Amino acid sequence: MELRLISNTRCQLVSSASKYVLAELTPAQLNSVLFQQFATLPIFRQLAPLPVSVLSFKAKWQNTNDALITWEVDEESNIDAYDVMRSDDGVNFTKAGTVTAVNTGGRHEYNFIDRNLNKNIYYYRLQINERSGSARFSETALLKKNPDQRAVRIKVMPN
Repeated sequence: MELRLISNTRCQLVSSASKYVLAELTPAQLNSVLFQQFATLPIFRQLAPLPVSVLSFKAKWQNTNDALITWEVDEESNIDAYDVMRSDDGVNFTKAGTVTAVNTGGRHEYNFIDRNLNKNIYYYRLQINERSGSARFSETALLKKNPDQRAVRIKVMPN
């Protein structure tokens, strides 16, 4: 769309593709369209706060085969529960467990123990379930056994 100024009292709304004049407006009409009508669109009226702020989300080995998943939230409201989601490839996640939300003001710390793990690498994320039925996801945390283990060096020598 293009807006062409014809004179001090008229402007035209023109289609970019077809170059047809879609509307001819006075400055008052243009102001009405731009500032009054768009201000009443539903997207501008929904100024509700987000239901929770995730301050931290971490995964670490608790012992050989158990993972401790911890997270801290602030300003929690209208949250039903947190589903702890696990993946071994970082793409396909399944629910490892659920923790019920507290839903009171202030900061809250949560934890979940994922037991009997037998792989070296896992990915975790939270599915934050709101009471309205909608859900969103946290960032992803990587859990890796022996993170400081060095690569094996092989030296090949001639016979």
